[in-house]
Amino acid sequence: LISYSANGGGTWNTATGDTTGNWDKVKAMKNTSYMMVLQGTTQTTVAGLSNDNGQSWSTTNLSNGANWIDIAFKTNQWIAISDGSATETSISTNQGGSWSAGTTLSGQNKLIEYGNGLFVLLPVSGNTALTSDDGTTWTTRTLPVTSNWQDLKYANGRFVAVGTSDAKIIYSLDGITWYDAYIDIVNIADSTTGLWNSLAYTQGVWLCTNSVDNTVITSQSGSVWSSLLGDSTTKAFATTGGYTVVAGGLTSSGMPVFVGSKGIKFEITPIYIYFKDVLKKIASVLKNEKKKILIVLRNPVKRAQAHYFHSMRRGEEIESFEKSFDLENARISNSITEYRANSYFSRGLCYDKIKECFE
Repeated sequence: LISYSANGGGTWNTATGDTTGNWDKVKAMKNTSYMMVLQGTTQTTVAGLSNDNGQSWSTTNLSNGANWIDIAFKTNQWIAISDGSATETSISTNQGGSWSAGTTLSGQNKLIEYGNGLFVLLPVSGNTALTSDDGTTWTTRTLPVTSNWQDLKYANGRFVAVGTSDAKIIYSLDGITWYDAYIDIVNIADSTTGLWNSLAYTQGVWLCTNSVDNTVITSQSGSVWSSLLGDSTTKAFATTGGYTVVAGGLTSSGMPVFVGSKGIKFEITPIYIYFKDVLKKIASVLKNEKKKILIVLRNPVKRAQAHYFHSMRRGEEIESFEKSFDLENARISNSITEYRANSYFSRGLCYDKIKECFE
């Protein structure tokens, strides 16, 4: 059985086509409608392929029988990897239509991702990664820590990997040189803290879950992570228990959303409260739902500085910090895009907007 949701996890539908299988891995090709499902617990050649965002499926045959556990997508080359003491690879150059055997790699590998022109492969456990630009020749790279690796993602111009050993998260801008991320978490010494097991990214925010409870940590860069909101409230899903899978995306209305494996969902964006019609829309959509709305306030000066440098990095600001304030009123009256990018002072005026949330 395969199910899909077209509204950020709110409702689910049964997919059509050939969906029979012991599926335990689903992965989508970014910015396309292609998806694949794998049977990592069954030795088989059969995988599932969808080209309409998971609504209908057909089967495709990988190069040989194996426990296929992960897949990475390059525009004209897809690579699946197998479980086992040696890692088999299967390669498709026609969007999953046909497959051929690739290089067999030594060691037990677990995760594969593509980005920055490279395939990156992480082991079940260890402090080395493999990289390849063609899927055939692989080069060993040294990682800054040893861990039992659980998830690997490429987004926003960087790779991020998490593991369940030593409370470590690592990141790389090119897949070759890796760094140990900084995690700002009060109980980092707790043996149950830092059993990181799943990553998601959407709309400028990384989110990481752990395998023992419902708390999460978030990051904007992948290099610095935090477990607390501004009022020292621990970030968490609504219900207890470890979340083994989390995904990030957009709702049908274009709002960012994270969906946990238990079906709990929440949306995040700092701009919601600045548009009264959006607040009314949220209230209307969720009027019959059990919900919590959290408003996190920042020092307005520090918020303005962070906003300014964020817009600089995105190429949305070329003026000096001082001049951008002089230009702000004229800019933000032009379009929603400029309001979002250049409202450094205006979005520090919180009282009236928060008041509207309760009206």
